[in-house]
Order: sequence, then C-alpha cells, then structure tokens
Amino acid sequence: MTMGFVAWFRRMLGPVFIAGVPSTKSEKREVIEVPGSDAVLAAWMAASDAGLLDPCRDVHDRGAWDDYWKNHLRVGTIEQGFADQMSSDDTLLGMLARRGSRTILCAGNGVSTEATSLALHGFDVTALDISAVPAEALAASLRDAEHPLRRIPGLSMRDDGSVTFDTDRPIDPRLCPRMHQSDEYLPRGGGSLSFITGDLIDPAISPGPFDVVIERRTVQLFPAAEMTRCRP
Repeated sequence: MTMGFVAWFRRMLGPVFIAGVPSTKSEKREVIEVPGSDAVLAAWMAASDAGLLDPCRDVHDRGAWDDYWKNHLRVGTIEQGFADQMSSDDTLLGMLARRGSRTILCAGNGVSTEATSLALHGFDVTALDISAVPAEALAASLRDAEHPLRRIPGLSMRDDGSVTFDTDRPIDPRLCPRMHQSDEYLPRGGGSLSFITGDLIDPAISPGPFDVVIERRTVQLFPAAEMTRCRP
C-alpha cells in the first residue's frame, strides 16, 4: 500500500499540534515542538491532522472546494509544492515542442505552478478548476509589485486575471517556477495563461480544442461511475 503524504510526514516528524487549529478528533490536543520543523510546517501539519486539508467528499461541491483551497493557502501549500516537485519532468518541454503543441488545458490545476510554468515557456495555457480561489490568489499575488513574475518584460495582466508574456527576449529562469525547467528549453515569451471556473465533468465548460490536456490528482477523486465522463 502506498503511504500517503500526510502519513509520510507523520512517520518522519511525529504528530504536530498547534493552538487555535480545531480538531475533528476527540482526544486532547496540545502544542508541542517538533525538532527541525518551523511554524509553517507545524501549522500545516496541525490543519492536516484536523481534516481541514482533506479533499472534498463531494467532488462537485464548489463551496467545499473554495474552503479547501482557502485552508491550504492559509497554512501554506506544502502538499501541492511536493506534488509539483514529484511531477516535474525536464523532458516534457522537448516532447511538446516536437509535437508542435501550442494550446494546453491543465484540468483541475488548483494552485499548482504547472500552468504558469508552461505559459512561461511559450504555450497558451488554460487552467480549469471548480473553485475560483486558486485563480484569484494568483491574480492577487501578481498585483504585488515585488512578485518575481512582475520583473519579466512584457508581462500583462487583464482584469479577469489572465496573463500574457509579450516579450521576444529570453526570460530569466530564476524568476519562474522550477516545475519542468530544462537546460535545453529555457523560458521565453509569447505564452499566455487564462482561467476557467467550472466542473470538469461538464464538457461545455472547456470545449477546446486543445493540443494537450494535463490532469493530475483530480479524476481519481471522482466516483468510479463518473470517471469515464471526465472529459474536459
């Protein structure tokens, strides 16, 4: 049996609780310190142990997914960062280039950096999620003049949060998410990132066509009877 992410952290660090985080369990909670951890990790582990970071039971409940992402953003997107690191593939960009791919749908993207990373490599990317919270969070962060992406020449953001990278100059990789970075295919301008809020199971939400559809950690949450209907 594959060990889950939280179970792996618990095995490495032991139980972590922090004051002010409610628990779904009956046993008494207390604040303890974990060697080698910091307050962010402690808060994340506490929220996870309280069930606040668990995927929603009803995959179609938009309000529940809004709360899910708000909870993650409140304590830090550690699990998503780990998932992005494990899914990063420095051969992907070359494969997409050889196929002549241009348009990409990231289905159930959430707060993953994948959609942004691909847009920074010249692709026209659409990020689909049932919750608008991830797109709103990215748009809010990009309004900060200190955000690294704001230093990219030609960056333009519209009122709906969509972003274009209108530059013909190379983009400094240090300003970009590390996901899928490759020494052979460096970040460049010409890409774009837009957002769609809707249910993955509704084909009218994102009719395409798309050259590539990327889905990670989403379809497996659907009931078995609905999985064959998950067509972006």
